[in-house]
Amino acid sequence: MSNKLYNNLYRMSRTEINNLAKNQFIDNDIQVWIASNSHVQARYYLAEYQIDMCDEACKELLSGRSKIVKGLLVGSGRVADQDTIRSVYEECKDMDRWRIQNFFVQNAWYRRSSRQREIETPPDVLEMIYVNSKLNDNNEPRWGYGGRYLKRALSEHKNCTPKLAIQISQDPDPGIQKLGFAALVRIEQRDK
Repeated sequence: MSNKLYNNLYRMSRTEINNLAKNQFIDNDIQVWIASNSHVQARYYLAEYQIDMCDEACKELLSGRSKIVKGLLVGSGRVADQDTIRSVYEECKDMDRWRIQNFFVQNAWYRRSSRQREIETPPDVLEMIYVNSKLNDNNEPRWGYGGRYLKRALSEHKNCTPKLAIQISQDPDPGIQKLGFAALVRIEQRDK
């Protein structure tokens, strides 16, 4: 049946391709076809929904032009290579806070889902996110109230560094300060 399905992919409508991209049980050859030949919305779904994406489809999506597709791959935990995550962050660093947080720090949609893998963002990228988003500039926060959520997510990330935890613990908001101190304690216990 899969062979018949694969042979008729070019005849399918956008809706049918989108639904296939969301289906976790499609074969590797169909994943690669969608990654190479389909419209961008299907590639979004493929990057976001495929739990066991084959390496070839992942490489195809990473070699594409869409920053959102690359960010979705990182945010869904499909990309674990530190250098690849750094290069994707360099491409995406000017995106809005919500996307930066979901792609590199903590995916709000899958936080408690069995589908979510951990986001493997390197510690230096987490520090860059804090600095680039001007979360340490209390006079002119780039993202307003939403910065609180990003600070919380940064403090809870498994790769939070002592430097980043100290910066968060010096926030004027007492609730954020507590998160920074809690991160410092967690880091100290982890490093024992």
